[in-house]
Amino acid sequence: IQTMGMIIIIIVIYIVPNRWLYENLVVSAGVAGYLLYSRLTIGQLSDNHFWAGAVYLILTTALCALFAHNMDRHQYREFQAKNELIILNTIDPLTKAFNRNKLIDLYEKWSAYCRRYQLPMSLALFDIDNFKQINDDYGHLAADEVLIEMVRLINRSLRGSDSLARWGGDEFILLFPHTTDQEAAVVLERLRKMLGETRFSGYIHLTCSFGVVGMKSDANLDSLIKEADKLMYQSKKTGGNCVRRAS
Repeated sequence: IQTMGMIIIIIVIYIVPNRWLYENLVVSAGVAGYLLYSRLTIGQLSDNHFWAGAVYLILTTALCALFAHNMDRHQYREFQAKNELIILNTIDPLTKAFNRNKLIDLYEKWSAYCRRYQLPMSLALFDIDNFKQINDDYGHLAADEVLIEMVRLINRSLRGSDSLARWGGDEFILLFPHTTDQEAAVVLERLRKMLGETRFSGYIHLTCSFGVVGMKSDANLDSLIKEADKLMYQSKKTGGNCVRRAS
């Protein structure tokens, strides 16, 4: 009867979600302690009864451990599949920056937060000056590598709350929560200089043009992007490689 009770305890331990290794350690220690206790305290227990109980407990432990291991592997594969799906839905496959879907989601969350607490928020649109020339001179593979390195460099320079998303081609959007457009322009000026001083792939020089706007009470993502886009093209008309914001 006590062995049956111990078997039920073993099954319950393996049913409760936990790491497979921890479950094995707890059950192994429990079974060993139970068998030792039985051997030392139950003096009239015959060897046949003792070993019968031991075999039942070991078989139960082995079967439950095998079942739990298979469940762990299945759950891990399921987690990997969900994680890959999340990455596909939120990350640009080339540059590893956020994609449009993630940018829209981030904007909705941050704009609601900033409006609620009356905090500023800014958005910047930028692209690489004469990116087509880089494609023509060095080839598409080199141009793709430039985008990858640029995103990696910018992400290392941003705060944890700032977000970088690829809008399309060589166009990118930066989201700056609880930041005025003037403060964002200072950050962008630092990024502009850093990008201009970097040699991508060891030999490719580039510059970027930026347009930055602050969120207004009636603004939405589309209107902010359109306004930032106009400012960015004003920057390009004056030769590029500069940050322009609405005065």
